[in-house]
Amino acid sequence: MKKKDLEKRLSKLGWRFLRHGGKHDYWTNGEIHEAMPRHREINEMLAKKIILKQIEELGILQRGSIDLLDMTNFSVHRHGVRNR
Repeated sequence: MKKKDLEKRLSKLGWRFLRHGGKHDYWTNGEIHEAMPRHREINEMLAKKIILKQIEELGILQRGSIDLLDMTNFSVHRHGVRNR
């Protein structure tokens, strides 16, 4: 997944860029921080893990209720998560 796409998804979930680190950028939702590698391409499994962790923080879904293989095709709506 491209880093820009992951950043857009995090922004939609209410996260914002916090600071640059040595090899990572740090994003926050105001309570917790998440490190994201500073590469153009981010490993697909790592991107899915980061997105799923943020969705679980919002309480939108329980782990296992979304297919991890389809994680890149989701969108967040006021009624929860919907696969496209």
